[in-house]
Amino acid sequence: IIDKKLNNKFKFFFISGNETTLMLKIKDLVIEHHKLSDAYKTETIKNLKSLNLDIGLFENNKLFIVNELSNLDEDFLNKAEKKNEVYVFISENSPKNKLIKNIFLRRSDCCLVDCYELTKDSKIKILNQFLKETGLVLENNVYWLLLEKLDNKFMFLERELKKLRELSG
Repeated sequence: IIDKKLNNKFKFFFISGNETTLMLKIKDLVIEHHKLSDAYKTETIKNLKSLNLDIGLFENNKLFIVNELSNLDEDFLNKAEKKNEVYVFISENSPKNKLIKNIFLRRSDCCLVDCYELTKDSKIKILNQFLKETGLVLENNVYWLLLEKLDNKFMFLERELKKLRELSG
């Protein structure tokens, strides 16, 4: 979120956690990155059952947003890694996700992103990046008061920073 750079070696993203606004922001950043860098076409699917993993000669780059984790296993990842496709799986935390998370942690072509409420350290990094981008300078006491008042949910924090940008511009 801070530097908005993604590593192109990842073909599979698993975005999980309990902070849904941050999960959606990460998903949007992955989509934006692939659309800009490699002209991927985005397609949202319910699950993996409907996919055809046969490799076609004239397939365009595709990025699949997958809303259910059914049929996601090591076998699927091994077959899908040969295609020119990117997969983004999104799921709120669940004990059922532990096996999938372990698979993603072991593979070099997989990226696991756990999304939880922002910590004070996370908010400091986001606020510092915001101040750097906007050129705003805050007095020390105003900085710490603002940091304390900013929400731990990403969407609300982002909204407040946008208001601050508008007021300062």
